[in-house]
Amino acid sequence: SGEKAEVTVSGQVEENNTLTINGRLVMIKDDNSFNYLLPLNQGDNQIEIIATDLAQNQTKVERKVTYTQ
Repeated sequence: SGEKAEVTVSGQVEENNTLTINGRLVMIKDDNSFNYLLPLNQGDNQIEIIATDLAQNQTKVERKVTYTQ
């Protein structure tokens, strides 16, 4: 099976924030929402989400997703 395991990480940030998920810059829509398709590996997958405002203040959220086939 050539199916890829993926999870959609989505949410909303404050205006003028930048966002990274596992170190990758994520595009933020005009309404400050985002959707990011994250590939999963077998087993535990750490997800680190960091929002940064104009003053460089950061809000960090960490989640774990477990993928089993």
